[in-house]
Amino acid sequence: MDENSKKQTLLLVDDTPAHIDVLVANLGQEYRLLIARDGLSALKIVTHGSSLPDLILLDVRMPEMDGYEVCRQLKQMEKIREVPVIFVTAEAEIEDEAKGFAAGGVDYITKPVSPPILKARVKTHLALLDARQSVQKLLQETLAGTIHLLTEVLALANPVAFRRTSRIKRLVRHMAKGIDRVDSWQFELAAGLSQLGCITLPGATLKRIFGEGNVSKKELDRFAAHPGIGSRLLERIPRLEKVAQMIAEQNEPRPGPFWDDPKERNAGVLGSQLIKMAFDFERQRTKGVPPEEIIQKMGRKPDLFDPALVKILASHPDFQSNERRVTLKELTTDMIIIQDVLSQSGEKILLKGTEVTPPILEFITASAGDEGIQEPLLVQLVSS
Repeated sequence: MDENSKKQTLLLVDDTPAHIDVLVANLGQEYRLLIARDGLSALKIVTHGSSLPDLILLDVRMPEMDGYEVCRQLKQMEKIREVPVIFVTAEAEIEDEAKGFAAGGVDYITKPVSPPILKARVKTHLALLDARQSVQKLLQETLAGTIHLLTEVLALANPVAFRRTSRIKRLVRHMAKGIDRVDSWQFELAAGLSQLGCITLPGATLKRIFGEGNVSKKELDRFAAHPGIGSRLLERIPRLEKVAQMIAEQNEPRPGPFWDDPKERNAGVLGSQLIKMAFDFERQRTKGVPPEEIIQKMGRKPDLFDPALVKILASHPDFQSNERRVTLKELTTDMIIIQDVLSQSGEKILLKGTEVTPPILEFITASAGDEGIQEPLLVQLVSS
């Protein structure tokens, strides 16, 4: 690997060549340097460059666009928002410092630059950035582990709810990709946990809710309470507050007309809409209604279903005919079992609608070893 590629990258922004020369002379040996002579050039480097800087040294007094405005625009960019910005300026008045911090800067260095101070400030803020990123990585890994645990608990405690959740999540994932928002991870996560509150409901109740029998008022009331239960289980987990809101509001009506762009819609509102739309679709599909007919019904109700979301949902590749029969050895985790899996004696091992996950694959393999299963298996290939 090139030695230069191992170095952390600094972006130096200053319209005065002599000032750039001072920064290069003091920082060039230890860091990889990117140079911009004005604010617009700096924004172009960040937007179109092949690599992002780890820290930005930004002059305040520049023509056309000053450093404060450059910093404000940088902080609006998702990919560069967390990169520290140090202002380098001859203006050391208190009001200028306050303005720089308000724009998103983390520090000030005054001209003429003192080399020891310059090097110490850069090193300190890069170390702080590394520490913050390490903490964020740890939190993300902890969060991912927590979500995996909750999902596994649901799969074991209520397989009926888990099967529905898998398909709801896949539908929401498809719609979220079609909307193309930077926070789309929240929608998929909320969908994956949307039925968590169903852990309190018997599987037989859920089967009836999804059209496989008559449902009593008591069962409907208990089912209606599940979003609140799931939300309360999640709302105290850091960074899941918005996800908990989406889950809590998944059954609330959001009547149209829908004139705003889904890409600009409030995340909590949009997330709950996506879950409800996927749930309604899945419930109809479980009753045997063909996907095309469900889409047509939704399209005729623009006051209940956002036409923009209906259009995205209609393009889901799973709605095409992709059924096949496979042996147990051919079974993979990109499939859904669409016909009950039976043992050689005729006992049901897995119900239709089960998504093949690693634990499910392990379970069915073990069951085949114990009793044997009837093959081939009827499955549907699913998209990622």
